[in-house]
Amino acid sequence: GDFYVADGYGKNWIHRYNAKGEYQGSFGGPGKERGQVSCPHGIAVDERSGTPTLVVADRSNRRLQTFTLDGRHLSFVTAEMRLPCHFDVRGDLLLVPDLESRVTLLGKDNTLIVHLGDGMADGGPGGSIRGEAREKFVPGKFICPHSAAFDEEYHLGAGYAYLRTGDPRLSVEHPPLVNLWNALPLVFLNPHLPLDHPAWQAGMTDDFCDAFLWQANPSIATR
Repeated sequence: GDFYVADGYGKNWIHRYNAKGEYQGSFGGPGKERGQVSCPHGIAVDERSGTPTLVVADRSNRRLQTFTLDGRHLSFVTAEMRLPCHFDVRGDLLLVPDLESRVTLLGKDNTLIVHLGDGMADGGPGGSIRGEAREKFVPGKFICPHSAAFDEEYHLGAGYAYLRTGDPRLSVEHPPLVNLWNALPLVFLNPHLPLDHPAWQAGMTDDFCDAFLWQANPSIATR
């Protein structure tokens, strides 16, 4: 029930509170040594190893730093980091938006899988076209990504079903237009839409979207 607050633009401490909002203590503090941080811009509980740990975007130190839940330093991740900002976790993947113009995917052991949309121009500074006119922005290239998140997979199935049928039955919790936008790239892949599946008839969003991605279109799901 505890939660954590990273004081990234303030005094560079990480504060811990219990579920009642009662202060439990602080750790970190400004610096470059083990356990110290400089602009802790993002923080998340990472359960990929099976033991929950805290991962901190120690941005100005150009690294990730991991801690136990009570604030004891565990490790650094420095390889492939520029100015990491934040996180999202999906399965064994750690998604790391980097202020210097790219988004990075790390595997379970925090080794590089891929950099996405690296917009650093010819070895120049990240975000080098941030102040330029939008006409100079390059599609598929990042400038200064502060945050990123994995989308829920069912948005794809619900959105594509709405796009092809005009039937919003799978978009009860989210506006159909939101799901529609998520699914637009699928138009170019022309996936099979299993409207004969019982989950479609019953309006069971999760079951239908599982069938859409993993049974009817496994080649898309694993891209």
